[in-house]
Amino acid sequence: MSELKDCPLQFHDFKSVDHGKVCPRYTAVLARSDDDGIGIEELDTLQLELETLLSSASRRLRVLEAETQILTDWQDKKGDRRFLKLKEHDVGASVKHGKPKKQKLEGKGGHSTGPGPGRPKSKNLQPKIQEYEFPDDPIDVPRIPKNDAPNRFWASVEPYCADLTSEEVRVLEELLKPPEDEAEHYKIPPLGKHYSQRWAQEDLLEEQKDGARAAAAADKKKGVLGPLTELDTKDVDALLKKSEAQHEQPEDGCPFGPLTQRLLQALVESLEGRIKEELVAQGLLESEERPAEDSEDEVLAELRKRQAELKALSAHNRAKKHELLR
Repeated sequence: MSELKDCPLQFHDFKSVDHGKVCPRYTAVLARSDDDGIGIEELDTLQLELETLLSSASRRLRVLEAETQILTDWQDKKGDRRFLKLKEHDVGASVKHGKPKKQKLEGKGGHSTGPGPGRPKSKNLQPKIQEYEFPDDPIDVPRIPKNDAPNRFWASVEPYCADLTSEEVRVLEELLKPPEDEAEHYKIPPLGKHYSQRWAQEDLLEEQKDGARAAAAADKKKGVLGPLTELDTKDVDALLKKSEAQHEQPEDGCPFGPLTQRLLQALVESLEGRIKEELVAQGLLESEERPAEDSEDEVLAELRKRQAELKALSAHNRAKKHELLR
């Protein structure tokens, strides 16, 4: 009983965590089936509840480790006191064994007294020594692995929840200023030439370049071969007549090729439009009521749609920046 009274253990009463009250989301997830799964909106609540359970378990482990260390230290101190007592008994026994004659006479005088006082003590010494012997190596207490997940999570969230600094306020003020090229995003470029006219002009330029190259090549050959003789002139005339006979005019009587015809058609349409506009302006011709050229332009409609979306988005961003500055 005295040993129990001297025991330094405190015997803490651990209060268990009520999962139903403290961790309702965790309890509900455990009750689900495997097919239900966990939603994204539940992760924040689950993390807080798991951190609560982790802190409770860590607190209990720390208390148990402290109690284990106290118990180990107490046993070591208790064993040291027993060894000191055993040494005192050994010294007393050696002094008594120094008088053997007196012990023999006392043993002969009364056989009913049993063995001498020194012998039973020596028999009881060995069990006590074996009982309180402890290893010198300290007991390795398992350490709890450090959990850095909560720290990393809060470190990643902190930049989004921290107060605005003076540098960030200055950047916001700069962003609130309208950019210099903002008006350029809402300009509609003028309508260019029709693709048929542009292609006709490109083809004409290409033909002019080809003709210039052919003329340059002919001049080069003429300079190399020298002036044509009379016989050569006759041969050339014969070849020209033969080529004219082969390339007869088509049935419609048009002497131009398809490329030249397209070019002339584009030029005639442009000229006709200018003449009609001039006649309408002079009052000599009534204007035809027709829809505007860009009324059915899909490209222009898409441009205006995207510009309207850009204006709405810019206004929304500007309003949010004003809210941050307040």
